[in-house]
Amino acid sequence: MFERVRNALYRDRRRLAFSSALVALATFAGYDFVPDMVPSLPSETLIMIAIIAALPLVTCTFPKQRHAVELAAISNLVFVAIGRFFPNLNFNLANPAVNPLSALLLYLVVIALSALLLRGSWSDRFRKPGTMTETARAYSSLTVEQLWFGLVPMPGHMDKCPDPNIISVEFADPGRRIIRVVSWQPDRLSSVTWLHIEEITPMVSVRLRLEKPEGRGQTRDAGVMAFRLSDEGHRRRIEVTHDVHRPTLRRMMTACVDDTLGRVMDHRLRLVERAVAAARAKSHEARQAPEDLNDLIDTVARQQDRHTGPERCRQPAERSAVTAKV
Repeated sequence: MFERVRNALYRDRRRLAFSSALVALATFAGYDFVPDMVPSLPSETLIMIAIIAALPLVTCTFPKQRHAVELAAISNLVFVAIGRFFPNLNFNLANPAVNPLSALLLYLVVIALSALLLRGSWSDRFRKPGTMTETARAYSSLTVEQLWFGLVPMPGHMDKCPDPNIISVEFADPGRRIIRVVSWQPDRLSSVTWLHIEEITPMVSVRLRLEKPEGRGQTRDAGVMAFRLSDEGHRRRIEVTHDVHRPTLRRMMTACVDDTLGRVMDHRLRLVERAVAAARAKSHEARQAPEDLNDLIDTVARQQDRHTGPERCRQPAERSAVTAKV
């Protein structure tokens, strides 16, 4: 639990720093309209400290809604800035004539417009020329072999792949430089990804060029993914890079505050660790199982008789008393 919270806070480091800076800027740029409860300490400062302290709790408790943190911080700053430039409007909460209901509606409108500008699909038509590189790093106590076959799809090792959504992994060419990965997708039943091996050093590093088929023999470039494993003695370091060609504007804005690749890496690493732990538990049970027929007979003989009648929930002494009475 502690490890997962620490990883979540680390993945949100840029989001928390960015949002905290915007909250502080909005506080210092806004008006002093809340009565001070502590002498010589503005109440707005106390509110700012409380909001900044609550940001990590929000991102850890509601990770799927983490994007709302920076969205709210940006909307708050925009709302305060409009109130500064137009003090007679309902954006200015320090105005005695302000209508609270109207100010609330205006605040919601600012949030909706900010969400449309920052998260709307309209910006997908605008792409950056060139390549955007995403990087992530993680650590694990598993062995290099367990991490290699757990994180890198390799034909012939499906039993070591922990991802339940992967249906098959196989070579697609005689030279064994192209891997075909079929995954289960709820909306399309299955999805195919082509992995072109550009560089590989087994158990150390691999560089894969990703392609997605789009019908009529066309494929879509999904970038280049690179993995590197380093043995540091008591732990192993996993380094991942993803080169995205011509990224969309929305993806670039999201990458500024969100460590999406790191979150994906943490999720896959948890799957690998769970699979290894389950395999160890299964192996331990197998070692404790009887080795031959005589051991099995002795084990059964040592077991107590099962009671299937009405007395099966009684204590042993009570069952003996019942048997004596009969």
